[in-house]
Amino acid sequence: MIIHTDHRQIFDLPKSKLMEIDPEIFHFLKFWKSNNNSIIVNTSGSTGKPKKIAVQKKSLINSAKATLDYFEILNNSKFHCCLPIKYIGGKMMLIRALINNGEIILTKPSRNVARNLDIKIDFSAMTPMQVKYSINESGFKNIKKLIIGGGSLSYQLEKKLIKKSNKYYHTYGMTETLSHIAVRPINSLVNNLEYNCLNHVEIKTTKNGNLVVKSPKLDISSLTTNDIVQITGYQKFKYIGRSDNIINTGGIKVHPETLEKEIEKKLKSKDFFIDKIKDEVLGEKIILIALKSLKMNIIQKVLKNISNQKIAPKLILFTENFHLTENGKILRKKTKLESLKKGNLISVNG
Repeated sequence: MIIHTDHRQIFDLPKSKLMEIDPEIFHFLKFWKSNNNSIIVNTSGSTGKPKKIAVQKKSLINSAKATLDYFEILNNSKFHCCLPIKYIGGKMMLIRALINNGEIILTKPSRNVARNLDIKIDFSAMTPMQVKYSINESGFKNIKKLIIGGGSLSYQLEKKLIKKSNKYYHTYGMTETLSHIAVRPINSLVNNLEYNCLNHVEIKTTKNGNLVVKSPKLDISSLTTNDIVQITGYQKFKYIGRSDNIINTGGIKVHPETLEKEIEKKLKSKDFFIDKIKDEVLGEKIILIALKSLKMNIIQKVLKNISNQKIAPKLILFTENFHLTENGKILRKKTKLESLKKGNLISVNG
């Protein structure tokens, strides 16, 4: 379902019509027109229990303006809003359209949000899952600039995007930073992992490598994240992985995200993830959890060719499906626990 409106008309649309697109839109528009200076936003819950955070309207506006400036989005542009308004990514796309005095194409959040998109779009935002299911639609070509956030981008999907002519960007951010604070262009360099911070953002790292964010415009004095990064230059960094995901196996610290990237390139699939179980000798043993659609012999071959065999998973756990958040992130802990209850760990060596 698609509704074509603009920054004025959207406030006059019937509640019932808005509810068909997203139950949260009507309530958010009511807040936007009110004198309330703050709103409660929800985290996705992909890395822990979902939280509610109060944010200032002025900070939301500053964040939106920073994005519009960074991507050089002219006034009266066309915005494609297809993310759930419940979360910060959906809210921010709508706010950007409103303060831009733009045209708004509301699309019901779903996996495929480019179907029947026959309007030229200046700016859109999607999750990696939405891109995966929308990329082959003719309407996908109508999007001039697309930001992709809310999760990691697979190597295979990135290669597909590079072959297309429009501009695509992978973003880094979280609810606490009011959507993205850094952007990674997707271009001919498929292994380009460097993020460029928006102008209002200052960064540094703790002694353990955790990213620390500062932005007076977002009312952030010092936010220490759970993300391990490598600062590569002024306002530039590479993402390594989450500190709470680190595996210590036999004294070797392993970032699952880094190992996953290596395996994914060889396996040509993202239907797996790396996790750990307790081990009396190693402390923690690395395991690979995969969907049953992946073939055991292919996984075995890939794992035996990992560059550092000391960190190669020696056990595989197959599962029927992954538990996911609304925006497609794997709930690792829940998936692992449920999979261990239903299946058995299989040795890579058979």
